Order: sequence, then C-alpha cells, then structure tokens
Amino acid sequence: MMGFTQSNEFIITGKFKVDGGSNNDAQIILEKDGRKVKTLEGEARFELGLDFQAIYIVSFVKEGFVTKKLRFDTHVAEERIEYGFEPFEFMIEIFGQFDDVSVVVFNQPVGKIAYSDLIDEFDYDTDYTKSIQTQIAEVMEQVEEKKEEKETKLIEEQKKLEAQEKQIASLTSAAEKSLNSDKPEEALQKLEEAAKIKDTPEINKKIEETKKKIEQKAQEQEKKQQFDGILAEAETAKLNGDLLGAKRLYEQANGLMEGDPKVSESLGQINKQIADQERNEEQFKALEGDALAAKQNGDLAGAIEKAEAALKIKPDSELEKLVADLKGKLEEEKAEKAAKAEKEKELEALMAEASKQRDNRNLSEALATLESANAISPSPKIQGLIDEIKKEKLDLESAEKAAAEQKEKVENLLDQAKGSLEQGDLETARLKAQEAEAINRQEELNAKSQEQKQEQYLQLISKADKAFDKSELETAATLYEQALEINPNEAYPKERLDGLTRTLAELGEKEKSEKMKAELEDRISQLIEEGDALSNEDKLDMALSKYQDAFNLKKDASVQKMIDATQARIEKKIDEEEKAKEAAQAIANGPRESNELSDIIQAESEKQKAVIPEKKPVVKPVVSEPKKSTTIPGGAVVISENRVGKEALDSPAAVMSEDDAYDGMMKKVEEEAFEMQVEAEQRVLKEKYPERKTTETEKAGNSIITYVYINRGDYVNVYKKVEHSWGGVFFFIDERATNQRFWEHETQ
Repeated sequence: MMGFTQSNEFIITGKFKVDGGSNNDAQIILEKDGRKVKTLEGEARFELGLDFQAIYIVSFVKEGFVTKKLRFDTHVAEERIEYGFEPFEFMIEIFGQFDDVSVVVFNQPVGKIAYSDLIDEFDYDTDYTKSIQTQIAEVMEQVEEKKEEKETKLIEEQKKLEAQEKQIASLTSAAEKSLNSDKPEEALQKLEEAAKIKDTPEINKKIEETKKKIEQKAQEQEKKQQFDGILAEAETAKLNGDLLGAKRLYEQANGLMEGDPKVSESLGQINKQIADQERNEEQFKALEGDALAAKQNGDLAGAIEKAEAALKIKPDSELEKLVADLKGKLEEEKAEKAAKAEKEKELEALMAEASKQRDNRNLSEALATLESANAISPSPKIQGLIDEIKKEKLDLESAEKAAAEQKEKVENLLDQAKGSLEQGDLETARLKAQEAEAINRQEELNAKSQEQKQEQYLQLISKADKAFDKSELETAATLYEQALEINPNEAYPKERLDGLTRTLAELGEKEKSEKMKAELEDRISQLIEEGDALSNEDKLDMALSKYQDAFNLKKDASVQKMIDATQARIEKKIDEEEKAKEAAQAIANGPRESNELSDIIQAESEKQKAVIPEKKPVVKPVVSEPKKSTTIPGGAVVISENRVGKEALDSPAAVMSEDDAYDGMMKKVEEEAFEMQVEAEQRVLKEKYPERKTTETEKAGNSIITYVYINRGDYVNVYKKVEHSWGGVFFFIDERATNQRFWEHETQ
C-alpha cells in the first residue's frame, strides 16, 4: 500500500495500454469542470494531480481506437484534506474500433470515483460500476467476435501471400542463375513471369536492370571508342598546362570506364596540383580577410601582420598599398596616444594642485586651475567643483564684506566714544567703547570658531582616510559624515560616503543572510531539543508539534524520521490505552473489592463538592493530536485533541475499581479548579475586549507578536501570531500551536 500524500492535490496514477497497438499518438486528456486543463502524449505510465472540490473527466484516446473515460469527483470535507489521501492507482486498456459494433456505451465514463465515507478514502461508485460493466461486457463480446473474424481472414490472406512469395522466389532465383550464366534474355523472361504474379518495385527494378544488361554489350564497344577519344584530349590539355580542362576530361573518361589505372593515376596528380593552388588561394583570401577585419576593428598592427603574411604567399598590389597606409596610420595613432597621455598627466597635476589650493583657502587660484583643467578636458565633475568653489568664494567675499562693515562700525563707535570723552560725557564714552570691544571680541570668537571648525574638518578627513585604508569601513563612513556636517558643500567626503554606503549595504545584506541562516539553524536545533525533551517525558503530541515546526523550517530527512517515529509511538500508545480501557471496564463491571474504600471515596467526593461549587462545564483547551479535528470553547477550530482514556474515569463509581474511581474523582477536582481559573480569565477578557474583534501588536526582542481577541459572546478566544526576525512565523489559538490557514480562517 502506498503512503498517504499530504498536499493540496489528489494524486491518480496508473498504466495506459493500447490493445494491438503502441502508445505512440495516444493521449490522456484531463478536463476539470468541463474545461480541458492538460494533455499527456504517448504515456504508458502516468501520474496526475487533481485539485479538490472539482469534477474531473480523464479520457484515454487514440485515433482508430474506442475512447474510455473515468470520472473523478474530488469534493471532500476541508478538514479531511489536511491528512492526505492514498494515491488512486488503476490500469486502463483501449481497443480498436469496428464499423458494425456500436460503442455508444463508451460515450459515458467506464467508472466513477468519489470520496467514500465507508473507507474514508476515494473509491469506485460500485452501483454505477455494476450498471456500466454489464453494458460494456455485451459490447466486448461483439468486439471479441470481430477480432476473431479479422484474425481468421488475416491468416488466410497470409497463406495466399506465402504461396505467391514462394513462386516468385523460385522465378527470381532462376533468373539470377541465368544472369550468372550470361543469359540475360532468359532471365528477363523469368522476371516478367514473376511480375505477372505480383507486380512489385523490386521485381520491376530487376527487370529494368536485366534490360540494361542486355543493352550493355551493344553499348560497350561504343563506350570504348568514346573513352579512347576523351583520354587523348585529356593528355593534350595536361601537356598544355590546362589543369582544370584536363581534370574535366579525365573525370569524363572515368565516368565512361571507371577504375582505369591510367586515368586514376593522372587524376591523382592533377588533383594534387589543383589542391595546392586552391590551398594557397584560400590561405591568401583568409589572411586578406583577417587583415581587413582587423583594420575594421581598429587593430592596425594585427592588420599589417596578416597582410604581410598574405603577401608572402603571392604578390598583390592592392594589399601592398594597404600595408603602407596602415603603417602610416599606426604612427599617427602612437603620436595621438602619447599626446593624450601627456594631456591626462597634465590634467591630473592640475586637479591635485586645485585640491591643494582649495585646502589652503586660495580659492581664486583653485578656480583658475580648475578652469584650466576644464579647458583641457571638459567634464561634469570638474564643472561641479568649479561651481562649488565659486559659491565658497562668494560666501568668503560676503564674510569679508561683513567683517569690513563690522570694522567700520567699530571705528565709528570708537570715534563717538572719543568725541564723548572730549565733551566730558564719560558714561556715553564708556558705553560706546564697551560696544566696540564687544563687537571685536565676537569677531575674534567667530574667526577662532571658523578656524577650529576647519581644523576639526581636516582632522576628521585625515582619520576617515586612515580608517578607509585599514578597511574599517563603518568607522570611515561615520567620520566622513561628521566632516560633512561641518562643511556640507565639500565634494570629497560626499563622494567617499556614497561609495561606502553602497559597499556597506552589500556587506550588510551578506551578513544579514548569514545571520538569518545561523538563527534558522539555531531555531531548528532548539525545536528538536525541545521535542526530544517532551518525547522523553512521554508528551508525544507536544513533541510531534515541535518536530513538525522544525521540519516546516527546513525539509530534513532526519527530522522526518523523528516525526514518523513519534507518530508510530502515538499510534501504539492509543492502542495500549484502548486495551487498558477495555481491561478497566471489565474490572469495573466486576464486584467491588472493598466497601470501606467505597465509603472513603464517597466521603471525599461530598467534601470536594462542598468546597468547590458546581459550575457549568467548560471544555479544557487541549494540545494537538494527528489526524483529528475538534472545536474548543467559543467555537474556534484547532487541529486535534489529546487521546485521554477518561471514559473509564467518568463512569459511575459503582461499576469501577477503587483505584480507577479515586483517580476519576481527583481528575474531576482538578478539572473543576481549572474551570474556575478559565472563568476568571474569561471575565477579565470579556471586560477588556467587549468588541467582536480586537487586534494588538507588540515587539518582543527581535520578534513581532500580533494578538487578535475574538469575543463570541460566551467565550473570548485569543489568537497569537509570532513573526521572528530570522523569517520564522508561528500561529497559536489559546496558546496551542496551529497552522496559518486555520488561524487566518478563524480571525476573519
């Protein structure tokens, strides 16, 4: 039996056979809800995936054969799909058509397959199968009769053909012997008799060949005369140096009498001479073409080399002129390159000088130097530097103008103070002098601050350059940013910072990828460790959930083995619990072991009822168990529940053993305590979240947690989604793990 498949498709697989033919040109056509969705060509084995909740028709077709169809109804409850289905395997065979056999029954499917509640799997519709098979059987009886008739007719025709072939073979054999005896006329007679029995291309060919042989003797003498004449002409052409003409004549002679030694020898000599000429010409043309191509691509030296090699094979005036022209252009290019190199060197020196002048605040000189550089080789970069220095120069001139105005103001204030002093107005003189002194002091402070800023800028640039040289990229970027804050218009730190930003972004992406990979591996290891610990504590459902979470993060064969082993243990445990329940029930149905123990249990039960008031039962949320779906308080759907054999514990004490009854009583006490806790929590939740749906988000470390509270009136369910920075996303309903599909369905 094949294993279950857990996917969003129902898998069908099988063999397709064509009775009395091959699968070449055969087709498997898949239709979904009346629309063709797929076609397989010439497949003898096949496998198809069908979407759920649809009607499919699978047709098996070949020209000249009766088409068969199967109908698949994939409608099934959504919760059943989650646990997968066995692939549906079958074999189908189509047969040839007969004109007088009605195959109307095959216009409908030969089988219908749908989900069966009886076996909890997909199976044939047995009622339909019985009905259609009766009709098919009637048709197949007629088909078998027709097949037998056809085979009998073929056998008779085959015997007739064999007799004819035997007679023809005898005649053709006799004709062959006549030909070998140089009796072509007699052979022709035998072959014509054979053609009357069965006119075939092979016999007609032999007849034609024999007729040619009859004519051959008459033609041979004439051919010999022609051969001798052509051979004489070829010898004359060869002596005159006309190699192509001699070759043509020798080939003509060879066509008349192939294999003549003299002709073969002469042809070999002439072909060698012609091949040498052609080879030299090909080499010349190839070198000439290479020279022209090299010239076109600007490779003048290569063009000269190829042209001179061609001239060694044979002289050519045009090629000699080309070599001379190319050598002249090559000298011109060398001169241009030297001039360009000198120009670039001069430009580099000017740019360095301009940078130095700008650093020394000689802006006019720097501007003149850059304009000289731009005149040599105009570029947006140089023009940008020119614009920056012009702005700096304007700013400096504005500052100098402001300083001159301040100086003039100070001089005026001092003149006013001097005048007031001469007039004896000491207080006014003192105030004017103080105002002038304050302006001077502020100017000194501003100048000192500007010098300090420039010095700080240069120090930051120096430190940033050193950090960059040491590959301390983040430090260098920080220092360039600080320098740019002091002088925002400087181009150098901007350019450096742009390059560093791109480099750091690339490194950051790489580091982030490696970090996420490491975090993913750590998370997988953690889940496996937690699963192992839970497994050792015999908490198999919780362990299985951990292993499945690990497998969802990374499809690993070793984790799959853990999942399979845990599922096997769960199934074994369920079987053992079932057997234990049966044993417990058998004991419970027997006689009571002790009336005294019964009295103690009854007293304890009454005591607990007095302490804990009777509450309305609240179902305790439970962890997931494979292959079972249930509903928790409030109507929220979870994947499954624990298999706790509590039927025996919930039975009346009068029909249970003392130990089972005591355990049941204690379990009931625990459940009632838990119910009180749940009711208290629900009161708080109902008060805090009165709306039907409330969403809250919080950040915890490197993770983002989204809470969705659904108030269903009598119960508030808490839905939680945890999104980790390393990419993992986990979903919970009332603290129990679930999958994304259920979570999103419940929080709509």
